[in-house]
Amino acid sequence: QGRGEEVRHEQHKCQQRDQQQQVGTAVGAHHVTEQAAAVQPTAARQAAQLAVAQQIVELKARTLAAEGEVTRLKAADAALREQLHRVAKDKQRLEAENHKLKAENKRLDRSL
Repeated sequence: QGRGEEVRHEQHKCQQRDQQQQVGTAVGAHHVTEQAAAVQPTAARQAAQLAVAQQIVELKARTLAAEGEVTRLKAADAALREQLHRVAKDKQRLEAENHKLKAENKRLDRSL
């Protein structure tokens, strides 16, 4: 009889230990789940921050390209304005020369 009770007592202790391990495993799993849930928003936030940073880099690159294009267009504009100024001066000179030649033509016609 003493041996049977001893066996039952050992079985009871084993059952208690098993229950404690199951509770411990459940608590551990819950803790891991909580940690994963806490990390997940951080990872999502970091991914969103990375996406925003990439957009900023892309916009800066586009801005630099646009500024380069503006500089190129300003230089082209200045060159065209200079060319227009030269053409206008040439036109003025040629018109004055034409006027002189017409006057000379009239004088020569009258002398004939």
